[in-house]
Amino acid sequence: MRFSPDRDVLLTTDLNITHISSVLILCTGHNAPDDHYGLAAIPNYIRDPYAQFAFADRDGVEVGILGSGLSAVDTAAALAKTHQSVRMTCFSRSGLFPTVQPVTLPATADDFRDALHRYVASRERIEADAFAARLSGLLLETTGIRCDLSCRNVGGDALADLEHNIGRAESGEPSVYSYLVSVIDVMCDAWSRMRDVEKMRFMDVYNSGWLRNRSAMPLENAIRIRDLMRSGRLSARARLRNVTGIGGRFRAILGDGDRHDVDYVIDATGSSYRLDSSPLYQDMQRQGLIAFDALGGIRCGYDDSRVHDRHGTAHPNVYAVGGPTKGTHFYAAAVDINLRRAQEHHYL
Repeated sequence: MRFSPDRDVLLTTDLNITHISSVLILCTGHNAPDDHYGLAAIPNYIRDPYAQFAFADRDGVEVGILGSGLSAVDTAAALAKTHQSVRMTCFSRSGLFPTVQPVTLPATADDFRDALHRYVASRERIEADAFAARLSGLLLETTGIRCDLSCRNVGGDALADLEHNIGRAESGEPSVYSYLVSVIDVMCDAWSRMRDVEKMRFMDVYNSGWLRNRSAMPLENAIRIRDLMRSGRLSARARLRNVTGIGGRFRAILGDGDRHDVDYVIDATGSSYRLDSSPLYQDMQRQGLIAFDALGGIRCGYDDSRVHDRHGTAHPNVYAVGGPTKGTHFYAAAVDINLRRAQEHHYL
């Protein structure tokens, strides 16, 4: 990508075909999951959790799934259909699966949302620890529901937790999920008021808990995971610290000193938001047309989504939406949010 003398956008493909436009919208989506443990060179490491699993289905095969979020749930459910003999273990920091969507979204009062909104709006800068504590405190005060966004509950029983969440979803009573859904825009506003160091703190300590409670799985998937755990085909382990290759297999090292060996590893840690390996973005960065964000994506405006150059100056005709906005925006994958942002800025 480069600019013409009159500031039109020139996009050139690897076949040396150039396309000219007056406006560029970067919406290039996400990459494969980050290879957090350097396993890419090991043959039985599967980086795409939605791939067709070609390995043999036979007794004694142990499959490790990295993560216990929505991607891991999808992976376990899909693998259980195609491979009826293998045993699966989900490894993650919390060892717990996402909460469960209620059959029908129950009506909730606005007390919690209003109180959190007032807290965020009253502060020019937000600190990650203070925000997480205030969110939990206000939720307890206004609804009586406890919610710890940190990973301190890593000793929890995954099956018992899942059983509880399924029961809550089937009852129709308001849950943590019900209330967190109502404060998506408040969370985005809080994120925009955090300095980079506070954003990094939130991602390191609280993001896993936020996603577990906010990004709930459908009841149908929860029942499938529960049945797999009851049958012994699926288990979950907490406190994952490292994964290494050893003798053609993999060894998951846990925080309590325990180790668990598996034959295959499927990376279900979620799509990467880093763009520094993309030839397009590398070229734009070399020209100074963009700057990579430390949290992923590229630097752009929070209010107008205009892309910033290396000096922080906004381009008048280059915008970003979706994955490339991660870092500036907290939510960069939600379809409804991206659709609203696109419509607000007349992309559509």
